[in-house]
Amino acid sequence: MDRTADKMALFRSELRKRVLDVLESSEGKRRLTDSMNGLKEVSESLRVALAADLPRIDAFTSQCNDLFLAPGPNQEFILDICGQGNAACFADPRSVRVSC
Repeated sequence: MDRTADKMALFRSELRKRVLDVLESSEGKRRLTDSMNGLKEVSESLRVALAADLPRIDAFTSQCNDLFLAPGPNQEFILDICGQGNAACFADPRSVRVSC
């Protein structure tokens, strides 16, 4: 190494080789591969679920798109998204609404 003009470049090159050698046969690589495979499975499950529920999602966004924000009795804010079970207003105890 003392004969090399650019010692830092040689050091980086050797370090890179050794790190890659360790990664090729390490527990870290196995864990990373397992995690990537798990992510692939979960993303496929999400794709299937979204494809199955897409008509319901479309209906919600096209029919349930009025948002109402109002203060509650304790000065908290209530977000009334839309009616789900009937047309009763939010304050009616019989109302079935999506809210938070």
